[in-house]
Amino acid sequence: MSRTVVIGGVGPTTGESLTLRFAEEGDQLALWARSKEFTTRLVVERRAETPGDASAVQVDVTEPDTVIEVVLDLAKDGGSELLN
Repeated sequence: MSRTVVIGGVGPTTGESLTLRFAEEGDQLALWARSKEFTTRLVVERRAETPGDASAVQVDVTEPDTVIEVVLDLAKDGGSELLN
């Protein structure tokens, strides 16, 4: 059974490693970062190389109000917007 995994503040070290670990298990990932360029590249790689799925969400995790807004939007739609 796949899980939905939100990884906040995805960068080229720990965040990138986490995306690979969860995607290899077939999980659905929401990659949150300030810059969508890096996470969009990771989405393409993970979809091509693993059984998992992913989406890139541009959000600054250091801004609590923004994080709350994104989480509420996802909850309102039952997580359907998590994966584009």
